Amino acid sequence: TLLECLQENFGFVGGTALSLFRRLPIELWIPTEDSVELLRRWLCTSLDAPQCKLAQYIIDHLNWAKGPGEEEPFLPLQLQRTMALCIVEAWVQHRGPSLAALFSSVHRYSKARLSFQTWCWQALFRLQLRNPRGDLSLDLLPFEHPSMATMRELFGDERQVDPVLSYVELLVSD
Repeated sequence: TLLECLQENFGFVGGTALSLFRRLPIELWIPTEDSVELLRRWLCTSLDAPQCKLAQYIIDHLNWAKGPGEEEPFLPLQLQRTMALCIVEAWVQHRGPSLAALFSSVHRYSKARLSFQTWCWQALFRLQLRNPRGDLSLDLLPFEHPSMATMRELFGDERQVDPVLSYVELLVSD
């Protein structure tokens, strides 16, 4: 895929990759499971890395919405739920100290971290994480179903005190 080719040549392409993707109709693309995994890895790189910025741009421009008169979102529900878990994983990796630690110390969040946290919330709000039909026919989709068990396994008790983790857990649980 284009993303895998880019990954192999990112040292050569670097920051110009973003200008390339600005010219592509990303809203018409349905990412594969491998592409989602690559986006997850890029989100988990340094917040200043071009890969992280590119992953954010791509995620921002995917078509998460429903088409006019359609009941189903353009991107499959499972892909949207998998992307939510990718964003949550990056959130956990980049979140820094808890709010309690923030208030009890002189430490301040960096501008990049605050910007990333705002981006995470905005991206999660765009995702269509609830099953519009209300049925459980999710096993027909190619992506693994993120469940409450997956959330517990990945984040343990942290999900009880972190609003992003709680929000995603609530929406991806059937």
